[in-house]
Amino acid sequence: MERVIHWEKPINNERFKKKEKIIQKQVLEWLRYHGWLVLRMPPSIYSNMKGLPDAVVIKKGRHVWIEFKSTKGKISPAQEELHNRMREFGAEIIVIREFDESFLKEKFLGKNNVHNRA
Repeated sequence: MERVIHWEKPINNERFKKKEKIIQKQVLEWLRYHGWLVLRMPPSIYSNMKGLPDAVVIKKGRHVWIEFKSTKGKISPAQEELHNRMREFGAEIIVIREFDESFLKEKFLGKNNVHNRA
């Protein structure tokens, strides 16, 4: 008797989480190098405030909240709701899905943004 196994590749959320962590590390190191103060949100905060972005970076009075997602990662309804509410109060929120230096230069070092490293 032949044994038939049906297999579907499971969605591996851990793989996406690892990729998000790699992107987060690369981007935050890049921002630190360019003189930004980097504040990561500890996981304990999330239990009290669902949807809070992963980090906030600050330089010369500019505050940018950053949400990291893999290329396939989705913003949760709680994140979308809080991000929209934060934007109503003037917050700048950027979703970053990959380490793209030209995107980072445009968003964080562009002519309408903070220029120099110091």
